[in-house]
Amino acid sequence: IAHQASRSSHGGFAMSAGVFPGTLEEQGNGNLWEGDFHPTMIALARLLEPVSIAIKDTHPGRAYATKEFEWAGQRTWGVSTESSDRRTVYLHILRPPSARILTLGPTEDGTELDIATARLVKGGASVPMRKNDSGYEIALPHGAEWDAVNTVIAVRRR
Repeated sequence: IAHQASRSSHGGFAMSAGVFPGTLEEQGNGNLWEGDFHPTMIALARLLEPVSIAIKDTHPGRAYATKEFEWAGQRTWGVSTESSDRRTVYLHILRPPSARILTLGPTEDGTELDIATARLVKGGASVPMRKNDSGYEIALPHGAEWDAVNTVIAVRRR
């Protein structure tokens, strides 16, 4: 979903799904949703909730843009989205490095990130970030680990 949000400027996540035609009595699971679709969507919503600000009502990232026809597996670290006012860049670390430091190149749109504002979206911990000649280095805060699903770092533009 983060990858889709980093790409689409025409809407959000959409899937082909609907209720099973029939009656409640005909369904062994006690609802009209086919199979385990309903509990799966509830589980997905629970996964997204802690980082929903970085997915809902956002725009595709310009700072680190997802290229046309590019899929998530082609990205070396992840994707970016931006707040609706374009002031906050959300870095979705979908493919974390083996170390505790992630190296990013300079922003692709030429803007500068305010390294003092970097924080984890989930939990709000401050994220050590520094700028160097080749871009940015982001370190996990002490005691934090890369999230298996999606570590999201929010950082403001200067």
